Amino acid sequence: MYQLIGCVAEALFYAACSVLKPKLGYDDALDTFGVHGVGGTIGALATTLLMDASVNPAGGALAGKGLLSGQLAAMAAC
Repeated sequence: MYQLIGCVAEALFYAACSVLKPKLGYDDALDTFGVHGVGGTIGALATTLLMDASVNPAGGALAGKGLLSGQLAAMAAC
């Protein structure tokens, strides 16, 4: 499962750096937004959605008692 998450995340990083940056025209010589901004968002969502009850008794968002709303609020605050 983690390999699939990594492949999807990598494709989204690449798209953010090679497609989104030229389309929006922002200046980011080191691709920090594409890697860290998009990567952090994907990591936060993947952690929330796929968390196992063995790590946190609340489980992930897909387990029914998820923490998705709190994670989205934290991401919006950043």
